[in-house]
Amino acid sequence: MTLAADDAASYGVVDEITRRVLLDSGRVLAVRAEDVPGGGPVAAVFRYAF
Repeated sequence: MTLAADDAASYGVVDEITRRVLLDSGRVLAVRAEDVPGGGPVAAVFRYAF
């Protein structure tokens, strides 16, 4: 099975999370790969207002 490249019709889960954060007036920060905790490809911190 091959995956389609990300484009306007097909995008990944990271793109969807980013879209939802921005629509909810959240912040998305870009960091250097060596600064990502745990060395993974993506890191996230979720905080919810009560």
